[in-house]
Amino acid sequence: MSTTSSVNTACKITNNAGKPVVVLDAYDSSTNVANNSPKKGYQQSLKILSLAEGGQVLSDGGTGTVTLNDTRTDSGGKTQPNYLYQLLISEPGSLFPVMNVGEALDFDSMGYPPVTVTAAAAKNMSLAFTFCQHLMAYPTTDLAKNFQQALTDAQKEKTVDDMMKKIADYFNSTKGFKGLDFPSYLAVSTYLKAFAWKWGLDDDNKPGRTYWLYGAPGADSVSSSDSKAAVNYGSITLSRPASASETADPSDPNSGYTITYSPESGDDKQMTFSAMQLLDDASVDTPSICLQLTFARRSQFTQDTQDTALWPVLVGTLNGVKVIGVSQKPEDAFVKWLKNLVPKSFNDLVNSFLKIMGIWMAYDFLKTKFAGKKDKLQDDKTNENKGKDPSDDQQSEADQSADDIGSEALDDERSDASRLDSDEIDVPDLDNLDEVVDNVNNYVVETLREITADNYNAMIEEYEFQLKELAQIEVNPSLEEAMGKLVEAKGNLEEAIDSGDFSSVKDSLGEVKTSVTDAIGDMDISAELQEQLKESQQAIDDFQETADEMDDAANDIENGEDPIEPEVIE
Repeated sequence: MSTTSSVNTACKITNNAGKPVVVLDAYDSSTNVANNSPKKGYQQSLKILSLAEGGQVLSDGGTGTVTLNDTRTDSGGKTQPNYLYQLLISEPGSLFPVMNVGEALDFDSMGYPPVTVTAAAAKNMSLAFTFCQHLMAYPTTDLAKNFQQALTDAQKEKTVDDMMKKIADYFNSTKGFKGLDFPSYLAVSTYLKAFAWKWGLDDDNKPGRTYWLYGAPGADSVSSSDSKAAVNYGSITLSRPASASETADPSDPNSGYTITYSPESGDDKQMTFSAMQLLDDASVDTPSICLQLTFARRSQFTQDTQDTALWPVLVGTLNGVKVIGVSQKPEDAFVKWLKNLVPKSFNDLVNSFLKIMGIWMAYDFLKTKFAGKKDKLQDDKTNENKGKDPSDDQQSEADQSADDIGSEALDDERSDASRLDSDEIDVPDLDNLDEVVDNVNNYVVETLREITADNYNAMIEEYEFQLKELAQIEVNPSLEEAMGKLVEAKGNLEEAIDSGDFSSVKDSLGEVKTSVTDAIGDMDISAELQEQLKESQQAIDDFQETADEMDDAANDIENGEDPIEPEVIE
């Protein structure tokens, strides 16, 4: 009797995840390993497996059976039965990962071991999502650099178990990601590139999000006297009809969303999600609109220091203009983060995001290279060797396969980056990665300090307004003291821009505030002016909070620290 005829292709799935699930069969890598596919996880071809009991959705607490009977292309190019599967257990409506299962035939029983989907695995996917957010937002921190080193070191191991242990050891060495594993990270990181779902959720985790786009003023959009750093270029909305299917289509990267760009004037344009980008035309090398999705600290835009969540943002090009897209209406943006930015600071902020993207794209190709070796070793053991460990020759072939996959993955990442049409984004190879990380880290720190300086400049301008108004009533000793300290603050700011230490500026402005308060106490001031001074001081206090936050973030990043403590998002 042949191996094929004796195989029991039924696989029993028990769902204890605490939520309904579907079973996705990811079949590019498992069936075409010999072709060195760089598509991993959710970026592979996906199909929802039907349950023998009927339907596709397995309820919480339920048990169902799927059939595993794919074919594969072997190293000789022949079609053979496949005995190794990647089953991506997913949420039905979104396909967000619940558990990443490597399912191999048991050659003793000639059947597939039963799978139990656990709540712990589902929770680990939330942890993996948080890790991906931090890796994208802060790829130059020690957390990110140590992850890159762990991937590089694990790549040198000879067995899959040893490779996985290296990565597990890394996660267990961190403060916020203990217990995380590579399969969970692979699942979530590829999901974010394959589907728009997470990027279209609002702040209440419900489908539907709008990003307003801000970019430098065009020559025809402002007068010569307009000094705005940015103007609004319309919005992009991800909306999902109420009639959308309860079970997502794995062939739909838009996740059921209608993605619409609405310019300030003119007709709406439909967009497509592809490889974590929103495009107006996915068929051309350089689309007119290409916006990369990533994460950034929300408080950077709201200027509320309590907004510590990492927010989805868009960065890229819109008809030749570099833009940032955030879920903040113009009436809020222009009195918050855009209020004090000078044109150079805005441009440097956009460039910072683009440079950061190049680094985590590099990490992504290293992940793919690592997964390529793992897949090849597992394929050899299961499909080629019928359960026996890979030989020395097969281990050497796995290393070569990983190099080939890594090279193709790097080309893919660079191709995606080129659609942004910007010289600021550079996806380095491994040999140049450390140098690029250092350079980008320095650039980001300098940009954050530029924004810090912009806010201190705004504070000085507000105090100048206050002193000018008060001087029209009376010049008393306290007012003279305030003016002297304000001059001192301006001098200290020039030095701080060079040194990166803003403490003397903050101290001088603190003394200005005290002297102004004393001066006001000795004057007879109209109710109207009192209200103006109150509003001015509130603005100064807000600027100070933002300056402190940007300065702290610059110092953290300069020292390799993550500015935000990881928090699991359920």
